[in-house]
Amino acid sequence: MLFGYCVKIPPVLTALLAITTLAQSGGECPNYPAATRVVFSNREQDRIAAARYSSAHRWVGPLLKPSSANINFIDDILFAAMERDAIPVSSDSTDAEFLRRISLDLTGKIPEVDQLKSFLLDQSAGKRQAVIEQLMAKEAFTDYWTQYLLRTYQVTSSYYYLIGVPGRNAFYRYVRNQVAARSPFDGVVRELISAQGDSHASGPPNWSMRAIQPTDPVQDTWDELTNRATSQFLGVQTQCISCHDGRRRLEPINLFLSKKSRADFWRQSAFFSRLNIQQIPLDSYSYFRKGILSDRKAGGYNGVLDDPSNPGPRPSRSGAIYTPVYLFSGEKPTSGNWRSELARMITADRQFARATVNYLWAHFFRAGLVDPPDAFDLDRMDAANPELLEALTTRFVESGYDLYGMIRLMAESRAYQISSIPASGWQPVMSRYYARQSARRLSAEELFDAVTTATGSEASMFVEGQAQTLRSAHQLPDPTEPRQDGSILEFLRIFGRGDWLTTPPNTKSSSIQALYFMNHEMVVSRTFGNVYFSGSNRVASLLSSGASDREAIREMILAVLGREPTERDYELSLAARRLPRELWLADLMWAYLNQLEFIFNH
Repeated sequence: MLFGYCVKIPPVLTALLAITTLAQSGGECPNYPAATRVVFSNREQDRIAAARYSSAHRWVGPLLKPSSANINFIDDILFAAMERDAIPVSSDSTDAEFLRRISLDLTGKIPEVDQLKSFLLDQSAGKRQAVIEQLMAKEAFTDYWTQYLLRTYQVTSSYYYLIGVPGRNAFYRYVRNQVAARSPFDGVVRELISAQGDSHASGPPNWSMRAIQPTDPVQDTWDELTNRATSQFLGVQTQCISCHDGRRRLEPINLFLSKKSRADFWRQSAFFSRLNIQQIPLDSYSYFRKGILSDRKAGGYNGVLDDPSNPGPRPSRSGAIYTPVYLFSGEKPTSGNWRSELARMITADRQFARATVNYLWAHFFRAGLVDPPDAFDLDRMDAANPELLEALTTRFVESGYDLYGMIRLMAESRAYQISSIPASGWQPVMSRYYARQSARRLSAEELFDAVTTATGSEASMFVEGQAQTLRSAHQLPDPTEPRQDGSILEFLRIFGRGDWLTTPPNTKSSSIQALYFMNHEMVVSRTFGNVYFSGSNRVASLLSSGASDREAIREMILAVLGREPTERDYELSLAARRLPRELWLADLMWAYLNQLEFIFNH
């Protein structure tokens, strides 16, 4: 079951569905994740369950509705559907819940204590909208959404010898500048697809460098560029048909692609076939290199390999010359600059806008309207609410592809601001209505920053090739940093940072993570005061401030859990008092950090 999105089905049936799907795919598609195949099988069951969800199964008790009014068309559409189908919706989130949630989702950081106190005291009607504007104006917002895009594009210095630290840093600066300038998103994507020039002097060429398959035929690089473009910008995974026709293989997975052939994919890849990447050696061994990107005036996708003895990982191709045809509309280029033509076609395609808003929706609501967000089936749209998806898409296009306006729209919605606690009568199929917010474990970077913020012990980090000292994990340009600090690297690895190569980021929990949090010096040392910690932190500040026991408890719970303490919190915390006082406060800080409430965004 994914995010509660799919109904539960018996494990035996799940296994049979998975086996059936794998058999029908012919076992020829190792790049298509097996877990995603199972998700697609579950989605088929979800469609059946939703169709059978009749009035006889609906909740007939009182409907709990948020006290606030609808804020925008997201609310109008979602709550109308809930009312129509008698779906009980969760109540409004509290101010403390909202501030912690929105701070994490917009900046990757938990609220500072002073900010939280001020927000909780504020009685003005528009304070939630005001805090969204304040957060979006912060440098932390730019840092967070820069890393959001970097994680999508996966340009890392560890990608063979082809990008390196200079290329990585150039790409980071480019993406961050575009986020800071609030550049229209379609223009950014066009620049990435059609980039030319020196990959160490300019950021955009590194998007193409990240796709080079160094020991394989050049056709494999074009094919990799094609799948990266369709999945990142259109939400459609096309790697299956780079190896085999879709017919009799992809029907259970993707009906649209089941009607496409390898030749169709090669015609799509032909858009990249005039790309010339001159690799310039940077050392005497010709090991580290940079790229100079340009476009040839002639050429096409040749099914005949230059070196037949090195066929690459895909099955043999046919021996024809293929010219570009856009897979999703049949459009052909009208000029010889094929990459620029592709960039225009992709960003003019409504699916580009649809996929972009769906990716954003998955960020704010934990599951896409089409989910997984990178697995659109254009012949069988599985949107939980197609009316809403199309309304968001239209708004995004009409706004001039304003990514930040769409972020604001989703964050301001009443639907985003409801509680994660389900209303009475909750059933898993109700997740399709987004009738409650879903909790998620903090990402590795969010969790590291949350620990340092909560304990008041921010770490100094240094990135190779950058002069400034960093204070947040969201400022790190790729998973190889901070390469000078193995303890931070280890923390981020254990909590699912991934490497942007073979290990994708994840927020799954594990016993190793729990043991690490309870025992490792990286966390435990930050809970002590001056006697045991080499530097200032929150416990040390509380000891020197003369705060009473209750004041110290309140300060730490506000800092760690982002809410006011309950009387039960006070009772349990005071009952654990011991001497010296520093150790008692350290015990409390350790205990609060090890609450599930801390490591989840509710």
